[in-house]
Amino acid sequence: MKRHFLLFAVVSLLLCGCATYTMPTVSDIKIDNIENVSYSGETILGDVTVSCNIINPNRSEIQIVSGEAVVYRKGRRFAYASSYTPVTVPTLYQGRIQATVTTYVENPLTLLTLGFPNLSTLNTGDFTVDYDINIKSGNFTRKLSDRQVPLSSFIKYVDLF
Repeated sequence: MKRHFLLFAVVSLLLCGCATYTMPTVSDIKIDNIENVSYSGETILGDVTVSCNIINPNRSEIQIVSGEAVVYRKGRRFAYASSYTPVTVPTLYQGRIQATVTTYVENPLTLLTLGFPNLSTLNTGDFTVDYDINIKSGNFTRKLSDRQVPLSSFIKYVDLF
C-alpha cells in the first residue's frame, strides 16, 4: 500500500509540474555573420553565426545541446548544418541568442546564382529542411525531429517543445 501511495505521489507531482510548463518559442531567425569560409572540391564550408528571438517563460533554463539540419532545394540536397556547442537560455528569458553553426554548401555555383551574399531575394518556397535538435530542460532531455519542413515556416517560427 505504501508503494502505491509513493508512486501516486511522484506521478502527481510530475503531472502538476508539467501542467504549469509553457512552451518556449523561437522567432526571427537571422544570419549575423559568416566566417572561416573555405572551398574544398565542390563544397563550401563555413561557420555561420545565427541569431533568433527566444522566449523562455519557465522557471528552468533550457540548453540547446546540439542540432543538425539538411536543407534541400527543389528536392535535391543543398546544404548540411550542424552545431555541437551548447547554447543556454536562462530562466524567464526573453531576448536574442546566438549560435555558431558549421555549414556545408554542396554546390557553390547554385549559391552564387541565388545571389549570395545578398540572400534577401531568396525564394524560400524552393527549400525544405530536415532537422534534429537535442534540448535539455531540467532533468528532461528531448530530441526534436521533423522532415520536409518548408524553409519559410522554419525561419518564421520554430516551436521548441
